[in-house]
This record gives sequence, C-alpha cells and structure tokens, in this order.
Amino acid sequence: MVQSQVNFLETSSNKATERITYFRHRYGEAHLQLAYHAAVPLALTPNLLYRLWADFQWDLNGVDLHVPWVAVTDLLFSCLCDEVGYEIYEMDESTRQELLSRCKQDSRFGKHRIQEVSNFLLTYVQSQLNSPDIDISDFAKAQRWTALTYLDPRQAARELASTLANLGAEELPEWIRLTSVIETFAEELSEYKSLLVYARGMRDFAQGDAKGAAKLLTAVLDENNRIKVAGVNLPIPEQIRANFSRLSLAANFLKKYRQVIGNFLIVIAPLTSLVYFLATRPQVIQPPDSINEVAVALPEIHPLYQTSPATNVNQLRDVSPGDSYYSDLRNLVETYGIIYPYEDGTFRPNRAMTRAELVDLEAKALTVIFKGLEATIQEQIELTKQMTEEEINQLAQNNQVCTSTEPSLRSFTLPDDVKKDNWYYKSYESIGWLTGNDYLAFGGKFEGARSVIRGEMAVFVARFLAGFEPIVASRVQRISELNQQSLYNLNDNQIIASSSSYPIAQTPSVGSLRDVSPGDWYYEDLRELVEKYGSEAGYHDRTYRGNRDATRAEVAVLLNKSLGQLERFIAASVADCRARIVP
Repeated sequence: MVQSQVNFLETSSNKATERITYFRHRYGEAHLQLAYHAAVPLALTPNLLYRLWADFQWDLNGVDLHVPWVAVTDLLFSCLCDEVGYEIYEMDESTRQELLSRCKQDSRFGKHRIQEVSNFLLTYVQSQLNSPDIDISDFAKAQRWTALTYLDPRQAARELASTLANLGAEELPEWIRLTSVIETFAEELSEYKSLLVYARGMRDFAQGDAKGAAKLLTAVLDENNRIKVAGVNLPIPEQIRANFSRLSLAANFLKKYRQVIGNFLIVIAPLTSLVYFLATRPQVIQPPDSINEVAVALPEIHPLYQTSPATNVNQLRDVSPGDSYYSDLRNLVETYGIIYPYEDGTFRPNRAMTRAELVDLEAKALTVIFKGLEATIQEQIELTKQMTEEEINQLAQNNQVCTSTEPSLRSFTLPDDVKKDNWYYKSYESIGWLTGNDYLAFGGKFEGARSVIRGEMAVFVARFLAGFEPIVASRVQRISELNQQSLYNLNDNQIIASSSSYPIAQTPSVGSLRDVSPGDWYYEDLRELVEKYGSEAGYHDRTYRGNRDATRAEVAVLLNKSLGQLERFIAASVADCRARIVP
C-alpha cells in the first residue's frame, strides 16, 4: 500500500497532463485558453470565472480568442476542477501548475498575461478583504497574495511575513492554513525560503514541538540570530531560542574548528556510529494489557481549539439548518459530543481537515462508543429478569456469555515527527494500537498538520471501523457471524430518517465511481467502506475525487454515517446476545 501511494504521487504530473489533454480534446482550444487564465487564482467562483471570460477575450496581439460563454460552466464542471464548497472550485495543484507553465510558454500570452490576470484579481478581491465573514476575508487575502506573488514577490513576502508576525503561537489552525498557502507559493517566492521555513517551524512550535521548531529555524538565522523577511522581523519565542541558541553555537564551533574535528572524528567514528544508532533507532510503542486502556479521556478544554466541546449544534455560529451537512454535524455534536468549535465559535465547514484532527476525532469517537457499548451490555444483562441477581453477577464476573477473549492490540513504531508532547499524541496512540500505523505514517512520517485528502479519508475511516470490530467481538460473542444484510435492514425507518441531504450520493458499489480504479492506492479501503459498511461516497456525477482535500463538513458527514453503522453492529450483536442469555 505504501508503494502504491508513492506511485500515485509520482504520476500526479502525468495525470495532470492527461486531464488537460482530455479537456482540450473534448472542448477545444478556446476552452483551454480560458483554463490558462483560470489557473492564476487559487480558487474559483462562477462569478470570478465569468469576469475572467468577459475581461480577457483577446490575446496579447489583440486577436479574438473566440471563447464561448458556455466555457465558464464547462470548465467548472470538467475534470480540471473540483467543487470544494458552495460555488467554490479548485484545480488540483499539479494541474494548476501545468496550465500556468503552458500559459507562460505560449507566445500569445506569456508571463505578461499572468501579470494582467493578477492585476485584475487584485481589483476583484479588494472589496472582500474587510468582509465581516471570516471565510470570505480569508479567501480574499489568499487571492491577493496569489496575485502579488506574480506582480511583486517582495510585497507578497512582506504581507505574509507581517501576517505571521501578528499571529499568536496558540492559533494552530491559522498556522496550518497559512503554511499551506505559503507552500503553494514556493516557486514564486523562491527568493524568500526563510519565510516558508519560519512558517513550518512556528507551526511545529504551536503543536508543542519546540525542539523540532528550533532545528528548522536555526537554518535561516542571520548573524544576529534573527529571522528577517522582506524587512519584517519575525518574532521567535524564548522557548525556541533556548533550544536553537545551543545549536547555533555548535554550528559555529564546527565551522571554526572543522579541520581539528575532522581528524578527531576519524578516530572516534565507530563509537559515534554506535551511539547514533542507539539514539536514533525507531521507538516501538507497546500496547496496554487491556483494551479498556485504549479509549482516551475527552478533555474539558481541547488543546487545539482551546474550547470546550459544543453541546448544541446552534452554538456553531457558521452552521444553520439549511446546510446540507447539518443533521450529520448535529448528531456528532449532540449525541457523541466530539465537536469542538474554534475560539470564535465557528466550525468552518469548508476548510480542509488535517490528518491530526481526523485521528483525534476517531479516538474520541472510539471512547464514546466503547463506553456506550460497555454500558449497553451491562444494562442488557441486568434486564434479564429470568435470572437471579446472583446469577447475573456471576455471569458478568466470569464473562461466560456475550464476551470472548480480549482482542489483540498492536504495537507500532512511532513516526519521526510525532512527539509525546504533541496535542494529538494520545489520540494517535489509541488509533495506532487499534489499527497499527502503517497507513498513518508513510515513510516514517505522520505529517499531522497536512490536510487529509479524500483518498486518505476513506483509508482512515475504513481502518478505524475494521479495527473497532474486534472490540465489539470481544464484548459480544459471534459478532463476526452476524448476517450483514439483516444488519443493514435493522430499523429501516431510523436509517432513512438520519440520511443527509449533503451532496454525496449513495454509492451501491465502488465500481460505479468513474474516477476510481483497482490500481488506486486507496481502492480496497474505499470498497470496504462502501460495500461492507454501506457508507456513502462519491458525488452525484459519480466521481470520488480522491486526491482533493477533504473538508471538515465532508469528514463530519462520513464519520457520522460510519459511526451509525458501527452502532447498528453493536445493536444487532447485543440483541443476539440477549436472545442467547434468556432461558
């Protein structure tokens, strides 16, 4: 599976070329020319794309491009774009970069046309920069920075640096978002590498890894142990300075005495190698003796959001009953209690969810369902009126009925970038014990701050459900022998009532998704999720878009429906258990 994902990532450029070739073959050269212009913004709306079509009808030589107005809708609903929110569309980054590269090389457009579109974009978003809606203002700022990277890279770097300088270290979601935006500009801001390094370092610090942050920031310190980008002095917390000051001294010492140290290392190299091996060998995390210790405690205040869990969906001020994901999110809030709002009271449904956030949600769901399972089984035993109290107590004590042996938990190798002081460590530990971490840490890295893509979302949730089954089996005998069809038909009215109007259609088979094939690295997990657990996947156009970032709303919908399936597993198993313990 690891190799298949590597192959998937390595061929992303080829797939971008294939998509563009297909688009051109289907719609023609004029449509492709509009796509060149549409690749400049980070994201598109129908209004923005229509304005681009209207304003750029000619090439640099004044020749009419003859782009029909229907090209606007054709492009938005084509293989080049993905819908990531209500009337918000994005191009895959490899596709976007390929289109921009072709635009630069085309003598009819070149870099000058990209600068013209950038100037247009600056004007277009100006009125949105101070919008009271945080999502609109953030969207506008990202578009402004995009335009500036082509027009005035120094100004773009200065504004980004100023934004980072005014950002509190505890505002982790913003560090994650801004780091992702800055990484998108890596090529255009290549002269400001220290900006990207600083953003990554401060993101690590905000996650509790001061040492890791120090290692990154040390590389971009100037002679005065400062980091300065485009004239902006970027603040460095004292906790980081306490770590990298020693590293800086060591680096200077090595530079000054490199000849003497080189000769010395020839003598002690074997010993040094042994010490290095012992210090850097992978850390194996052993599982606890009892499954009861896997479930993590829900904190009163979430360390990431710095807030208490929402108890009523109406507490989320950017969520309303008209939203397509409303009923699913309400269930996660009011039934499971695992949704924490941001400090401003928002849920931010259209933002990408990080890998760490998804694992944290799964661990908290595990805790809630596990405790509910324990309570339900005990309740069923106590309700068995035909048995005496003494018999019931003996039954519960000896685990003679409705239980089996403890499931086998897994040891796992801790990834290099997961530290025990990370805010999500306990959650990672629980999910690692439950499922192993071969799919969590490709190449020894977890990359918890990275956005989870839809392919990974399917893998994460499918493995979570598969890992939970042994827990149910350990508490309710013969869970694996239950008939799946009868399980899905259990309480049909309830299933229908809980279905969501979110724009993801019920997919009876993964084979009906036209952009998914057996060669995709996430194929088996997606098939398991759809065909075994009956979870929903795919859009109404029968695409899955596995390489697109999963939004917080999408994760909420899929996780809620998956937890519903898990609850039905438990309900049917407990019913079977009860039927067998009643004389």
